[in-house]
Amino acid sequence: MENKKTLTVIFLIVITAAAVLAIVFSRQPAAPKAAVKEEVQISEAELEKQYQSEIIKIMTAYSKSLAEIGIVNTNNIKDDQRANWLELAKQTKNNLLGLKLTAKDKDRHLELVLGLSFLEQGLGGEGEKLEAGKKIIDQVIAKDPWLIKGEDLKQ
Repeated sequence: MENKKTLTVIFLIVITAAAVLAIVFSRQPAAPKAAVKEEVQISEAELEKQYQSEIIKIMTAYSKSLAEIGIVNTNNIKDDQRANWLELAKQTKNNLLGLKLTAKDKDRHLELVLGLSFLEQGLGGEGEKLEAGKKIIDQVIAKDPWLIKGEDLKQ
């Protein structure tokens, strides 16, 4: 009988310990609070002003670099000019893709990115896209000449 009581007590201790361990290990430790990065909220007008400032820098640099490459006629481009223009188009497109912009600026922005993408494809071998890309960019600049000059900044 003594043996049964001892076994019962041991059994109860084991069951209780197992229950306590199950409860302790089933609880997930509280996840440490991640450092919350607060984004600074800026007004749409301020975002537009920042965008315009940056796009002027990007497009002016593109225009100056293109002039330095010395392309007069897209039908007669030397290999080194083609390589330099291709690199310039890629770099300019990547710079544009890094900008934050308002909905108001998205159409112009997309046209520039599309034009630069066509230039990349055209300079990479798809000749018909070269003229299309150049035409798109020229049209955007003709419509918004402040992109290059930095004058007459739209409000």
